[in-house]
Amino acid sequence: MTAECYWRSIQAEGALADAPGHFQYSTETGGFAQAGYFLGEEKDRGFEVVGRYAAINFDNNIVPIGGTTQIHDWTGGVNYYFAGHNLALQAAYTYRVNEFRGPSIPEDDQIFQLQAQLRF
Repeated sequence: MTAECYWRSIQAEGALADAPGHFQYSTETGGFAQAGYFLGEEKDRGFEVVGRYAAINFDNNIVPIGGTTQIHDWTGGVNYYFAGHNLALQAAYTYRVNEFRGPSIPEDDQIFQLQAQLRF
């Protein structure tokens, strides 16, 4: 299991600080929590099931009219380790709720990832 959160502040300086209509200060927040459970009996071989939730608020001070600037991800996956991390196959599905509204931004996404890892 692991989790992390962050907070970032952005202060406009120089020409941007004097630009009309430009924000002077903003903050961003986010974080994730994830967990995995190894199903194999052997040390470096077997299945692992994983889950993860992540959220990002890109700008707490500048919210577009009629929307927000947040993204939420829910991810589930399965990994198979043939020889530990030296040889593994990983698959994950993410459902993303995209609240970062704009004229060409979809409201949600579905992402499937398949990855093979070979380390020598």
